[in-house]
Amino acid sequence: MGQDSVPSPAQVRAEVEKILVSKSFAGSETVRNLLRYLADRTVASPDAHPKELDIATTLLGRSGSAFDPKLDPVVRVQTTRLRGKLAEYYVSEGLEDRVYIEIPKGSYMVTAAWRGGGSAVDEVVAEGLASASAPLLEREGVGRRWPLVGAVAALVLASLGVWWWVALRPRPDDALRGFWQPFASAGAETLVVYSNPKLVGSSTTGMRIFDPARDSGAIINGGYSGAGEVMAMYSITNVIARMGGNLRPRRSQLFTWEDAKAHRLIFVGAPPHNVPLGELPVARRFRLKPWGAEPMPGAGCVENLRPTAGELGLYCQEGQGQSQVEYIVVTSSGGVDDRQAALLFAGTTTFGTEAGVEYFCDPGKMAELAKALGVTGRSGWPAFEALLRCHLRGGIPVSAELVKVSR
Repeated sequence: MGQDSVPSPAQVRAEVEKILVSKSFAGSETVRNLLRYLADRTVASPDAHPKELDIATTLLGRSGSAFDPKLDPVVRVQTTRLRGKLAEYYVSEGLEDRVYIEIPKGSYMVTAAWRGGGSAVDEVVAEGLASASAPLLEREGVGRRWPLVGAVAALVLASLGVWWWVALRPRPDDALRGFWQPFASAGAETLVVYSNPKLVGSSTTGMRIFDPARDSGAIINGGYSGAGEVMAMYSITNVIARMGGNLRPRRSQLFTWEDAKAHRLIFVGAPPHNVPLGELPVARRFRLKPWGAEPMPGAGCVENLRPTAGELGLYCQEGQGQSQVEYIVVTSSGGVDDRQAALLFAGTTTFGTEAGVEYFCDPGKMAELAKALGVTGRSGWPAFEALLRCHLRGGIPVSAELVKVSR
């Protein structure tokens, strides 16, 4: 009846060992040890979730009596690094792997799933029809043909009823799957273009965004991207991989117009840091205000280019320290020539970008957005621009909500 619904423990172990010796995990001993530990614990005791205290004391050298997870986030930090490394692996060396390993947010359990494949429901229905009707056909003679036809017809109707109930009934993730399907389906390849700003300076002397007016002749450092963009790519990769699709990452400084013509595109990062977006017509209703521009030159803001009655013309960061509120612009279109799907996720900071992507990877949030746009089922998503508000605690997205969406 085809492959099992989930990979076996042996297949999970084999995939984990393959990941551990990959280039993506080279030089990351702590992260490798954490993946091995969590995988071993999960396989040995699938119902016993690893605890933060156990991980800290067993693996990360913390003292049990002194460890306070509220004061020492070492487990969460290392697990976030591990998720980022897994995302990096599955968009590079693991692009063709059939087994997909992940650690869902809010958990320390290792989960595994098959990438791609056919519908298990179709196989069940087909096998049920074949196994039930074939013996009847062999046993029954011509004189009893009509009772036989009636029996087979009843079986077909019953099977179709089961198939409809399992395969066609509305599901909680219908909106999410409908939105992301154009980027996971066969055909043109999907590029994820992540922000890769031009910087001057170094990690030891300090770095800042390249300014042509005062940095003429300076050596450009293009080797850094935001932490939020890394986590955003992990979330996107996770959704697309579960739908059987593949992504190819591309640094924004290496993106070309030939790429734009031949690929579906997902841009991750604010336009000032994602160079090609400065030349793409992505902003019609909302756009990020340049950081140093008036008003509020020291704050990241989103401009509402066509405010209606009761709407703000400017949405700016709020709060300071550990608790902040930020805004994210999300644009969905048909690409540069309306033939390829294109997305933009741009937050006022790197962590805002992460929060925006997480919103679009949440089935409940996507159902909310689909209702706002009048989308039913898994198809019919129009081009749109959305403004989101997110709440951060210590640089970690806590929640996000829809402020405005415009078709």
